[in-house]
Amino acid sequence: TENVIRLCIEENVEHLVHCSTTEVTLMSYVRGGIFAVVIYQHESRIGLPEDENRLIMGAYAVSKLRAEKIVLGADGKLLAN
Repeated sequence: TENVIRLCIEENVEHLVHCSTTEVTLMSYVRGGIFAVVIYQHESRIGLPEDENRLIMGAYAVSKLRAEKIVLGADGKLLAN
């Protein structure tokens, strides 16, 4: 993900579309149940989980969440030219 973003900046790519997964919103809550905050929500209100250990899909969800944070952190960066 970091390499893709770096190359987009170097090559003046104006738009990058990143597709994540709903698994980054699936967390266990009280009583060990599963709750998806994506239900009846939209992306601008959900936010990202702060504790990766609460993700129920394990390493897959953690890797997607980390990539999503990297992409969001690069939003608005100036291009090479």
